[in-house]
Amino acid sequence: CNLSLEDLFLEYGSHDPDYEKMKSQNITMTPPPPSSPPSQGTPNSVTAQTNSGMLAPNGKAPIHIEMVSFGFKYSVPPQAREGWSHSNPFSPIDCRDLPRCPHYVAKLSGLSHKVKRTMLNMTDEKKSEDDSDDGDENNDKDTTVVAVKPVSAKSEEVCKTITSAVEEAINIGGHGWAFPLETTIFIGSEYGRHRSVVLVENVAQKMRQILRRNEGNRIGQPVSVSTRHRDVDQNHRDEEAFGSDLRREHEVEVKRKKKLEWLEGRW
Repeated sequence: CNLSLEDLFLEYGSHDPDYEKMKSQNITMTPPPPSSPPSQGTPNSVTAQTNSGMLAPNGKAPIHIEMVSFGFKYSVPPQAREGWSHSNPFSPIDCRDLPRCPHYVAKLSGLSHKVKRTMLNMTDEKKSEDDSDDGDENNDKDTTVVAVKPVSAKSEEVCKTITSAVEEAINIGGHGWAFPLETTIFIGSEYGRHRSVVLVENVAQKMRQILRRNEGNRIGQPVSVSTRHRDVDQNHRDEEAFGSDLRREHEVEVKRKKKLEWLEGRW
């Protein structure tokens, strides 16, 4: 490989250009000692504390988010059926509507660099119709084709949902050093081998970036983030888990195109 280590991390999706700058802020992850509320004349200490990023190492924060991938084929985790609470803020997130892993890398799991890179770079074209109502009933609609990366778009959507849930747990639920919280987010695909694994890893990465920056000081307590993949090493017996059906469909399509080219050449 001729790429530098920094370029490899950038391609892998884990490079954070602001990491060194955020490390220099010297964030303290131990509970602050009890003290009287600061007076109006000394706002500097409050400003220094609230301007810090809120990402903490695992086991060093009062609030912990665990991202768990699973396969619906092997049942929904029992904890996900316990009903709503700040530790289980929403139902399992279903990502089976995302495109499946391509056949040429499907033998590898979602933890593989090749699978992550391939699925995060997959694009899907969506048509958006723009109606320009100028009184003409027969006026044609303007159609714009937009290229969207479905896995990345789903990751952004999930991150916004998790951030709002963490804010609610801190501001409304009162969770913090005096009232710790462990939140579990379940994300499921068909077999828990590709789509949910890649999505969990990407959401965790983006959540860490959000917590490092903590724009607008939205998060008021240190938060740690971890991942777990329940079914990635499951003894999968269905060939669909390894993309064999997609490989056959691809081979049939290649043969069909070759036959069409041969017929066109005869004419």
